[in-house]
Amino acid sequence: MRNPIDRVYSYYRMVLRSPAGYPYQKSAKRGLEFFLTHCWEARNMACRYYAGNVANEPSEQTLKRAFQNLAQFECVISFDDLERESNQYLSHMGIDTMSIHQSRKSQYAHTN
Repeated sequence: MRNPIDRVYSYYRMVLRSPAGYPYQKSAKRGLEFFLTHCWEARNMACRYYAGNVANEPSEQTLKRAFQNLAQFECVISFDDLERESNQYLSHMGIDTMSIHQSRKSQYAHTN
């Protein structure tokens, strides 16, 4: 699981860095606010993913379904400490731990 704000900001930055013609790049170049209002992938995607319905605008029912689905997960791992939490789960399952390299991870300063 990833902090939704971090995920959306990371996606915005990735779109800006992508080659010309990447989806939503024109919106991203007009600024974060414009991008957020014009890119459906930046609106409530965590809720959409966990509910299993990414195409439709989320509703109260979508949120309810997302919570129901999450309750069925055996484990939820946070991206904030991906390697430690992944290895903790692997160890719990009797699987050798490993180093996890996040090849697409970007470094950026948080803005408030």
